[in-house]
Amino acid sequence: MAKATKLNTGLRIDAGTPYSLTMPSADAAGSLTSDGSGALSFTSAVVTYLAKTADYTVTTGDAGTDCQITVDASGAGRTITLYAASGNSGRQVKVKKIDSSANTVTVDGNSSETIDGTTTKVISAQYTSLSLVCDGSNWHIF
Repeated sequence: MAKATKLNTGLRIDAGTPYSLTMPSADAAGSLTSDGSGALSFTSAVVTYLAKTADYTVTTGDAGTDCQITVDASGAGRTITLYAASGNSGRQVKVKKIDSSANTVTVDGNSSETIDGTTTKVISAQYTSLSLVCDGSNWHIF
């Protein structure tokens, strides 16, 4: 009889059985895996942090599953353009204005894609942020 391992989540996995358990990004970033030998490994997803002082188009290479961008618009209004939503369901992008100027930061959906029903959202106040999640077709603010 194979030895069973019980994880805190209540998940039971028999020794000798390869498995992979991916943690939802809202709970924990990463995945727990085993090749069946009893050894466990946890791979943590890294949050990408970007600091921008000019207009910028976010790429899927930047984003991984979670990308956080601070924007300094003290020199002029800035636009952060999102990558295409298609094929990127579940990915997150967070944009935060960090300067106290009157200049705004515009977050622009790719092409005609929307952010909560509109093609752009504007951040005008210092330390205000938008937390966006992609549904594969458009973006939603959370």
